[in-house]
Order: sequence, then C-alpha cells, then structure tokens
Amino acid sequence: MTATISITGDKQTIRRLGELDKRTRKRVVPKAVRAGGAVILKAARNAAPAKNRRLKRTMIQVLRRKEFEVAGFIGQDRSKARKAVGKGKRVIAGGISGAGNAVPIHLVDQKVKPHDISGSPLVFRIAGQTIFTGSVKHPGMPGQHFMRKAADASRTQAQAALFAKMNQEIDKEVVKLRSGA
Repeated sequence: MTATISITGDKQTIRRLGELDKRTRKRVVPKAVRAGGAVILKAARNAAPAKNRRLKRTMIQVLRRKEFEVAGFIGQDRSKARKAVGKGKRVIAGGISGAGNAVPIHLVDQKVKPHDISGSPLVFRIAGQTIFTGSVKHPGMPGQHFMRKAADASRTQAQAALFAKMNQEIDKEVVKLRSGA
C-alpha cells in the first residue's frame, strides 16, 4: 500500500527551502518528513484492529533517502514482531503459535485468499484445548484496509505538520547562518 503526500501546496515554504544550500536542505527535509509521517503513524496505530495490540506496537516509520528525495514509510519492524512472537515461533494469523500473535500487517490490512497452511506441527488453542495438526485450510479473509484509511484521514494533518516542522527548521537554519555558526 502506498500513500503519497506531495509538498506542492505551500509555495512560500518551498521557495524558502529552495533558497537554502543543498547541505542545509538535506538536514531540514528529513525532519519535516518524519514529523508528517508521525501523524500518519499515530493514525495507523489508532485505526489498527483493537484486539491486536502487538500489531500496533510493531508499527514504525522509516525514512529512505535518494539524492534530493526523502520518503517516509510506515510499516512493521520485523525484529519487534519476532520478539513479540518469540524466537523460532511461526506466526499464524487466526490462532496461536508461540508467545503471541503479532500478525504481519499485510495479513490484516490486505485481502488474504483461501490457502493451505502446513507445518510440523501447527498448534492451535480453541475453546481451551490445544490442538496439534500437520495442515489446515485457511478460508481467507477480507482486508481491513486500515493503513489506507489512516493515511487518507490524516493527510491534511500530516501535511500541516510537515510544513510546520519545515518552517521551524528553516527558521533555525536562517538564524544559524546569520549568527555565523
């Protein structure tokens, strides 16, 4: 899932950013992108299914830089997800496998088609009983699309946070340049 927020709206901020040298822009833009992404991350955590707290805790924001572009991604920290589940344990969306059920985001957010799950053994706890089996038929499930909904709902707040942080950082840099630091 990809949601894009462009920074074409605030012409004055973009003009001010363009007046800064390349090195200074490289310091300012990531901070602004992180501020905008934090708004979307909070909205995504709030929109995630309430019964799956571990899913919410494993969601993070990552920045990727390429030349003059900075992109913020909201996703799942795989190392946190593994710690939540337990070392060497398999993650099973509908049941229990190990210490927890930190389900990968895409299995909850996107549609899952019917499929076979096999393992040796698969362990489920149903109605207080532990069941061991070699394989099961997963019926599939519709996607909840909470990531897209969160991105769409928080788009204007994220853009406002991005521009506010960018203006704040530009002001700091201007003060630094004027003082000769």
